[in-house]
Amino acid sequence: MKNVLYFGCLFLALILSGCGKKGPILPPLEKIPQSVDGLSLRQIGPELRLTWRAPTSYMDGSPLEGISAFEIWMFEADRPEDGFVVSLGPERMAGEAKLWREVLQSDFGELQPDLQASRLDFGCAYALELANIERKIYGFAVKVRDHKGRFSDFSSWVSGAPMVPADSPSGLKAELSRNKITLEWLAPEKNMDQSDPANVTGYSVYRSVDGAPPQKLNAALARETSYEDKTIEFGKRYTYFVRAASGESEPYTESLDSESVDISARDTFPPAAPKGLIAISGESSISLTWEVNRERDVALHKIWRRIRGTAAFELLTEDGVEGNSFTDTGVQKGVRYEYAVTAVDREGNESNMSELVTAIIQGG
Repeated sequence: MKNVLYFGCLFLALILSGCGKKGPILPPLEKIPQSVDGLSLRQIGPELRLTWRAPTSYMDGSPLEGISAFEIWMFEADRPEDGFVVSLGPERMAGEAKLWREVLQSDFGELQPDLQASRLDFGCAYALELANIERKIYGFAVKVRDHKGRFSDFSSWVSGAPMVPADSPSGLKAELSRNKITLEWLAPEKNMDQSDPANVTGYSVYRSVDGAPPQKLNAALARETSYEDKTIEFGKRYTYFVRAASGESEPYTESLDSESVDISARDTFPPAAPKGLIAISGESSISLTWEVNRERDVALHKIWRRIRGTAAFELLTEDGVEGNSFTDTGVQKGVRYEYAVTAVDREGNESNMSELVTAIIQGG
């Protein structure tokens, strides 16, 4: 019995001693900002324009404690004489890249992207020498530094081989119709270096609504020198410009902006005349019905009546009728009446009259 008690106490002591054992003290993990996301590169005129999204957290998922600077790194290499551009690996670009630009937080306002989508979007432009524009290959990546001096890794690398862009389109005009704005312009005749003919694959159309940042309208290039914007809303102000696009695939090289054109989409277009008007005579009234107008902005209808053989119509509904029926109780027996209906939209534009219908209450 004593031996059993002894070994039991020894076993308990060994367990308790293991519970208090500590491993080596490890240093706290250093917070590393996440890398810049969505870095893109495209050529607009004689510039390479970069845009990217700023990270909002560290690698461990905790919120990023502010960004103190962006570092923009650039790789540059001579283009082969045969003009054939090989794919550049990120290892080579990272190994040979140089810091091109450091932008501190106080200067973030300078990082205005070409097309700003949100407050987390940034962008900048690298100016090219037009005379040497097709002699180099360029690569770019961006790093982030937080307020404690900790750097992110490089973003993904983007690269491009610039080309001579076409001149801007000219003579842009805009015309408003009932459900669209039609744009027309003149094709450029030369490239920016005055060579001809202009290297144009198609056109990109950009639109600003009520002064907001412009957005590209057409997913596929416009192949003609015209474009129909069928996504307009009356009451808004639109500003358009067009760029000539060059190249065989996305991202296309685009020219500088054409001159812009402003147009206010004011609704001055009346609805279509109502159809299907029918008159049914009762004992002491005449009822009218007509087809429902499918135009979205029709607000009401007006009912017109005249005694057959007279010239002037009388308006029976000063305030209009919202539905598609009306009963005229102010009629006399034995008198032949003619009726017509007009549609009025929310802006007060009134349609032509419908076709006339005739009705009479027999008797007298």
